[in-house]
Amino acid sequence: MNPGPSQKSTTVRLVEIDGMRAIVALWVVFDHFGLSGLVGMHYGFLGVRMMLVLSAYFAAKQLRLLWASGPAAQTPAVAGKLVHYYSSRVVRLGLLTYTTIALALLLNVESARNTWHWHALFATNHYITRFEEWPGALSHFWSLAVQMQFLLLLPVALLLIPRRWLWPVLAVGVLAAIGHRASVLLGGASDFHRWMPVANSLDAFALGIGLAWVEKERTPWFRRLTRPWAWGAGIAAMAGALWLRGHAYGALPGILTETVEAIGLVLLFGALVGGFTFGPVGRLLRFRPLVLLGGASLSLYALHPLAEQMLRRFWRAAEVEAFLPSPLFFQFSAVALALFVAWGAFHLLEIPARQIASAIEPGLTRLLTRLAGGAEGQPRRTAALWRFQPAGAFCVCLFLAYGAISPLRVGAPLLNPDTVNPPVAVEAMEELMEEAQDNWEGDFPETPEMEGDLLNLNLA
Repeated sequence: MNPGPSQKSTTVRLVEIDGMRAIVALWVVFDHFGLSGLVGMHYGFLGVRMMLVLSAYFAAKQLRLLWASGPAAQTPAVAGKLVHYYSSRVVRLGLLTYTTIALALLLNVESARNTWHWHALFATNHYITRFEEWPGALSHFWSLAVQMQFLLLLPVALLLIPRRWLWPVLAVGVLAAIGHRASVLLGGASDFHRWMPVANSLDAFALGIGLAWVEKERTPWFRRLTRPWAWGAGIAAMAGALWLRGHAYGALPGILTETVEAIGLVLLFGALVGGFTFGPVGRLLRFRPLVLLGGASLSLYALHPLAEQMLRRFWRAAEVEAFLPSPLFFQFSAVALALFVAWGAFHLLEIPARQIASAIEPGLTRLLTRLAGGAEGQPRRTAALWRFQPAGAFCVCLFLAYGAISPLRVGAPLLNPDTVNPPVAVEAMEELMEEAQDNWEGDFPETPEMEGDLLNLNLA
């Protein structure tokens, strides 16, 4: 591969993408282990956003049958595509997630036994939003929960949206994400209500789907992403997002921070997939150890907190902390152990999960075909479904808008019935105290001791 924009192949180059997955996972691990302080800024949020863009991009490509036009949309393998989509995600992600939860319960890591059912239901983000606290060692499952909720609903949404309406709905998704952050700011809700809901990630998901659409349906547009102005705009967007996050995140302009980040990441990733190798950066992404680690990036992300906690317990039990040359020695040792655990989990869990998914897919495809009442995966009554698509697209847009304004209902005093106006509460308390004092003086004879008690009550 020669570096430079001359290489125009639109084929996804798995080598570079695996290297990028590894860097993204390491980014998050370093942030969680406190090593991001070496560069003076936390970058875990950027790694998570890249993961969300990648999830939407690859999911949309796999579901191209549901949104493509031309010959790709006329293939009859609807059932097979849906079965493969769900099995490849639910089986692999589910097996790794539930194994991680089981290990956390067995090892009794922080808060695992009190919150495991939230993680098992892929509702960690809802737990954090509801209780406004991090659920211990498995707090990082919030991003897996967001991904799973989106991935499970994406095929349903694509079935409801007419192909010609895909772009308007994606635009509504981006606007809904911005509106969600605006409602957090206006409603006075906490940052947990900003970060955790799926609404906050809709722009990353929508832009990832849009990139997949442009790649397949508008190839000339996609090839333009390799030009200097396109990837230069991506770098400028990333710089602008970092400035917003550091200087205006809690102000009105800050509601654009995550969206600008997603735009920058999509432009840079599109240039990479389109054939631009980014010179030294491309050579780094093709670095063999990173490529190998990229395949195990999901295991690394899921298991790294458990590895860190187990290493900390071992060193405390062995009483060797006093002999460490520096705190960084423990942190880098935790990274090394997490890499070793992830490599083992990849071979023991992820590869068998793929084999299980491949084994059950034929039977599930036949079952879904029979339930749909068609042959070769094509339902007989698809025309009836397409007739209701405009109404379905309208419902999808309403659902996105409803999710965007949810922080207003939580945080705004005028919209939240559980919030009481403080002056009214003070006046009501004073009236109750006066009534209680009158009843006290009327029902019992006054004595010097009684007068002293009333004096103390008034002072209190």
